[in-house]
Amino acid sequence: MKISESKVYYFIGNFPSHALHAIPLYEKLGGTFVVLSKKAERDLLDRNLPVLRLQNSPRLHLELGSKAQDTMDFLEENASIVLFYELFSFDEESRLKNPKTIFMTHGNMLKNYMGEQDRVQKLLDSYSYMAALGPKMKKKFISLGIPEDRLLDIGVARTDEVVNATLKKSSTLDRLRKLGWKKGQKIVAYPPTYWGDSSVYETGLDLVSNISENYFAIVRPHPQTKNSLLRKYKKLCSKKPNALYATEGNIDQLGLVELFAVADVIVGDVSSVMLEAILLDKPLIFAYGHGRHRQDSSDYEDIKEIVEFSQSLDESNSKNPNEVIKTAIQNGIDEKLWDSAKKRMFYNYDGTSVESIIETLDTLA
Repeated sequence: MKISESKVYYFIGNFPSHALHAIPLYEKLGGTFVVLSKKAERDLLDRNLPVLRLQNSPRLHLELGSKAQDTMDFLEENASIVLFYELFSFDEESRLKNPKTIFMTHGNMLKNYMGEQDRVQKLLDSYSYMAALGPKMKKKFISLGIPEDRLLDIGVARTDEVVNATLKKSSTLDRLRKLGWKKGQKIVAYPPTYWGDSSVYETGLDLVSNISENYFAIVRPHPQTKNSLLRKYKKLCSKKPNALYATEGNIDQLGLVELFAVADVIVGDVSSVMLEAILLDKPLIFAYGHGRHRQDSSDYEDIKEIVEFSQSLDESNSKNPNEVIKTAIQNGIDEKLWDSAKKRMFYNYDGTSVESIIETLDTLA
């Protein structure tokens, strides 16, 4: 390994949950996590991660500029490589010029996240390179005007954790027994997105309200879900012995990878979680919001054949989810469709993502 760990920085800002995408790389490469507030610092220290915080600016999110100048000056002076997990924007003064900067993203994507020209321009203005994520996304990024020589054929570090998730199945089931799961109950994981059109507003609430005792539902909302919605899910799950409210960090040793390990079926929407679930050959149920919250079918264009094969929940059947769940589990998956999607959407989906990223960083250092 050529690159020195003291020269590698993971820029998390005020999105501590994004550290989950960096941790698999950090565990092999080392380095330091950069945050912008005491709150983010506490969250990462709780994970025993090395943290650099030079300011306390909890209100800073995407538009940083001069307000993050102290932090950027330090990185300009000390960093060799800075990895970004959110699309931050900087002005000319604060933009890093000496270190190599790579926009890694915080997961592969179904949403048309980069589809607007101002986002493309933000990337071109602020970062040296971008992770191409997979062959399909690379073609899409090029079509949006991102030069091919600024795209790196590396995927997402957490892919390795997902691929190896089944190693955690036994220990996680032991944890779930203590939390209400009964042997024989099929486990239904529900990790919805929070942003834009989502099933979290109505369909998910219907799912949890009406799920039968044949199933054990684990609800894992996105960390940035509105508190008003979180309270609804927490209250609802507290009243159902076969529903578990499992936000990030509120139940020890039950993270997203552990959830993947034990799920018999995964219910979700336009989130990177549904792409990651494909890696595990799990049956999927695509949940749609009601009315104005319903996702557009074009969001699923890249995995259209998997969506068509799988079951779905929407306002027509969300109050009667049990037959849908039963059918999804009985039908299982189509291995050819799943394998085709993996090859199209992921680089290094064989568990070598971290190795590939480190090799690439070595060439850039």
